[in-house]
Amino acid sequence: MKEKRFSTKEKTALIVLLFLMGVVIGIGAYIIINNVNTANEQAKNPTNVTVTGDTSLLIEKETSKAKDNQPEATNKSSGNTEKETEAVVKSDTKSSKTSSDTSSKTTSKTSSNTSSKSNTSSKTSSQSSNSKIPVIKPDSNSSHASKDVCLVNGTKCYVGDTITIALNIKTPKVLENFQGFTEYDSEYLKFDSAKANVSGLVNNHESTIYYNGSNISTGFDFTSTGTLYTATFKVLKKGETSISNTMEILTDMKDVAVSPDKCTINIKVYS
Repeated sequence: MKEKRFSTKEKTALIVLLFLMGVVIGIGAYIIINNVNTANEQAKNPTNVTVTGDTSLLIEKETSKAKDNQPEATNKSSGNTEKETEAVVKSDTKSSKTSSDTSSKTTSKTSSNTSSKSNTSSKTSSQSSNSKIPVIKPDSNSSHASKDVCLVNGTKCYVGDTITIALNIKTPKVLENFQGFTEYDSEYLKFDSAKANVSGLVNNHESTIYYNGSNISTGFDFTSTGTLYTATFKVLKKGETSISNTMEILTDMKDVAVSPDKCTINIKVYS
């Protein structure tokens, strides 16, 4: 059998035909692939997207993907859209941050002002409580344990009764510090208790009541007469006795000594 051979013209036509078929197949494949990629990108990056929080990193990432998968012209258009979206998001984020900072500052300032007013009110209350020291007037006994009488600083008291004394003082200036002691005769009086009327210490030891106090902020205002402390005793026997007081230290708010001779100091007995 004789082998058939193609002529030159037939070979050329065949080559051209195969080339055209390759071109058609390539164009068709390119169109199909491009449409698929475009559909995928549209599915991944829809036009109406709601973005919250810090979006600058997300936008840059999506823009990079779009540049790799789309034609140059499409990338440029997408890049412009992405930049506009990024600008809007950054603007919203900045606005949100400004609003948050303003709210925080306003809340902080309001809280600070409230705290300041509270502290001022507290300070005013403290000053008010220390500005004028009141005089305490304890109640006297309505009935007595016996008929036996004991004169205490000239006041008639009855044996078996519990009596109260108040140390009242009047000073020419507001005091910053004070210190002193009160003595009594334990043969006639038995110490029961003592209570300071101002911030300070009151302590009883061997027929002597010791007291002291210091307030460098508002001081102690005894300029209109006030009670420094009160104490109670039980009357042991009839007769006559006295309670005496010695003021050791008195200083004003400038830490200048105040002479006891310029003060009125007395012990009031309530039988």
